[in-house]
Amino acid sequence: DSSGTIRRDVLRKVDIYAKNYLLKDRDLYRLPMYQNVYFRDYYHKHLGLEDHEGRTAQGISQEEQAKLRLGWNLGFLNWKVVGKRRLARLLGYLYPYRNFRLKPALTPLGDRRIDISYRVSDHQHAPTVSFQRRKTRELLHQVASTTSYRILYDGMISYRKYRSEMRECRIVPSPFGWGEVCFRDFECFEAGAVLLKPSMEHLETWPNYYVPNVTYVPFAWDFSDFIPKLTEILENPEKYQLVASEGQNRYLQSTILGAHDFTEHFLNLLADVTNP
Repeated sequence: DSSGTIRRDVLRKVDIYAKNYLLKDRDLYRLPMYQNVYFRDYYHKHLGLEDHEGRTAQGISQEEQAKLRLGWNLGFLNWKVVGKRRLARLLGYLYPYRNFRLKPALTPLGDRRIDISYRVSDHQHAPTVSFQRRKTRELLHQVASTTSYRILYDGMISYRKYRSEMRECRIVPSPFGWGEVCFRDFECFEAGAVLLKPSMEHLETWPNYYVPNVTYVPFAWDFSDFIPKLTEILENPEKYQLVASEGQNRYLQSTILGAHDFTEHFLNLLADVTNP
């Protein structure tokens, strides 16, 4: 799920180890990392957060690091965005490039009736995982208490209503979960809302859906600029319409043109493999 978490038992047995998401600075994998995840290590060191079963994983060797390659983003498969039924998931796995019957939302941000949609659980057991989710909720409550913006962040609703609500909202905050990339990101892209997300500048993925201030709006991991970024978007929906549209366009284009692009990407991975 994350740019960390290297399975060393697998790594030592293979020629190529392809991950959905990789740290741009590959040398970081050679350093000890709390919970073997970069952002969890950050909150452990900067905020002193301790997980119930916290541990620091040792880094990999330079030889092992050389095996790392970039695989493909979870959003490329897209089975959850299309449907949650088992058959839809199975077909998504077997025929990903045939599984994109998305109907992009085209309502301009300025005409949408909901300002912010944040239907995210924050009851994770690990403090280094739940911090972003709880902090986001705390700050949204602060904004909702002092402004007239319509912010929906409490209560469970059906998945159908959730998707409909997202198509009517302007901003979707999407903190990290067990990993940096969440299905919520792709649901937001498809809905044509502005994705407000902790900075992804440390991470590399393919296809690259995360271009700061082009496809999503980043904020600092310490949340120091969260409310200013949120307010800026709400006060200037026409300006951020470009971000929402570009995020949607790039995501939909990657799913529509995916078969050819994926084949080329996968063949490049195979070309990297050298026989022992």
